Amino acid sequence: MGAKIIAVIDSSGGAYNSDGMDPVALIEFKEDMMGQAFNNVYQMHVDKKVSMREAAYMVAVSRLYKAMGLRGWL
Repeated sequence: MGAKIIAVIDSSGGAYNSDGMDPVALIEFKEDMMGQAFNNVYQMHVDKKVSMREAAYMVAVSRLYKAMGLRGWL
């Protein structure tokens, strides 16, 4: 008896595949995304000379601003 992963979800979205998903590939993908997120925050921290916490807020607000613009809300 075994199990297979057919769906995953997190704060950025989700994926579904009834044939199953490779757990190693999912972990590698998530690690890559987390690395990119850290790099974005760290770059903001360096560029703006603010704390990492403030940089994280700034990155989050800039993402919201971009999403709102894409939806035509601005």
